[in-house]
Amino acid sequence: GAERRMIPDLALPLPVERLIPHRSVMRLVENLVSYEDGAGTVESTIGENTIFVNADGYLEEAVMVELLAQSFAALKGYSDLVRGKPIKKGYLVKINDLQVSGRAKPGGRLLVSIVNSGEIGEFTLGKGTVTCDGDRIASGDFVVWLPEGR
Repeated sequence: GAERRMIPDLALPLPVERLIPHRSVMRLVENLVSYEDGAGTVESTIGENTIFVNADGYLEEAVMVELLAQSFAALKGYSDLVRGKPIKKGYLVKINDLQVSGRAKPGGRLLVSIVNSGEIGEFTLGKGTVTCDGDRIASGDFVVWLPEGR
């Protein structure tokens, strides 16, 4: 959109290191690939040496929660930057209706789509979907606390 044209160094896709605090093995997402009006998509390829694999060789189901949270953080960080604001810290406070319907192995390409579904004071409600190589593997609703002054 027009916001991105005014700030060329924020052209998409954009590596998420600029947008979220997670580093090293704890960062599960790589690039923000699309953003519009509080919704967007983040991509990731889970490394072969990730610590988040279970004995069967698949990503732990709990990783889906972290993928949703980090993807939301990337979108929120991008939104703050394009509006000329400092990136605000947020805290995941609740996941609702998490449905894990598939599995992912390291090396699979993950896309996480996030939609901001509303705000109540300092709380943002969101919905997310995770796909792996085109197949939907998880979805859920979440609540993030974005305290003022942080």
